[in-house]
Amino acid sequence: MEHSFDESTGTYITDDQPDIRDDIRDKVRKVILKEGVVFIGICAFDRCVNLESVEIPGTVTTIEDYAFTGCTSLESITIPEGVEFIGNGAFNECSKLKEIHIPSTVDHIGGGAFSSCTSLERFTISPDNEHLIVDEKGVIYSHDRTKLIGTTVDFDGEYEIPSTVNVIEDFAFRGRSGITDIHFPEGLEVICKGALLGCSGLTSVTIPDSVKYLGGYIFPGCKNLRRVELPSGTYRLGYSMFEACGSLEEVIIPDNYTSIGSRAFFGCSELKDIEIPRNVESIEESAFTGCSALRSVKVPMLCQISPNAFDAGTEIVRG
Repeated sequence: MEHSFDESTGTYITDDQPDIRDDIRDKVRKVILKEGVVFIGICAFDRCVNLESVEIPGTVTTIEDYAFTGCTSLESITIPEGVEFIGNGAFNECSKLKEIHIPSTVDHIGGGAFSSCTSLERFTISPDNEHLIVDEKGVIYSHDRTKLIGTTVDFDGEYEIPSTVNVIEDFAFRGRSGITDIHFPEGLEVICKGALLGCSGLTSVTIPDSVKYLGGYIFPGCKNLRRVELPSGTYRLGYSMFEACGSLEEVIIPDNYTSIGSRAFFGCSELKDIEIPRNVESIEESAFTGCSALRSVKVPMLCQISPNAFDAGTEIVRG
């Protein structure tokens, strides 16, 4: 097995699974993976901030989660035929990356795989790919359009999700600050974690009652979000759901909800009033910490309130 690094040229060469030492990460400028390498592991080249060039052989089938996250000098990369799997955040924050082509063999792209690729101008999928498609806005779907997988570029204005979609994958719209409104279809069933993380252009969101599952930290960093109507199809408000949504003023929580997760409204400084449904049995730690405008809140008589769920200045009224 060969693992070599030439410090004079910044070239790393291997014929095995890449294993970059932490002390050379910021020195690597070129990577050559030899024929026979099949797997680029989790965080393999994470934060190799001076990496400019990567040669991937046709033997590679898997690019794991966060493999190239934060490679901020990487301008181009060729994903060869034979690659089947691209993991979560695989190219996240590759801020100079300008073009990506997905070959016919790729059947999985993970959540947020191309988030914060702010220079990306062109994203294409082979017409021979039977698993994935990309629309005119750069939104990636499963070929049958039942799963919304992610976005590749930021765009301004509204976006209407097709009626065929029943799942929105992890981090699908992460950091897309230009989007001002998203229309969710009736029939949507699952919104996974971080799906709208950092969508700072959103001001109001209505989630249809057909949604049966909401992942955690879906809205953190949506700093202009003022109103949200939650679905009645689920029963739990997840952790960090609205954390740091500093403009949030109104949240409609249906009566069937039974718990409010930790840090669910952490730092929602403009939230002045909220109606806790009568069926809520638990409010978890720091759920309303930092809600400085929330002076009083009515909580069901038998609801368990975790330590520090509310600021010290918030009056808790049982009833």
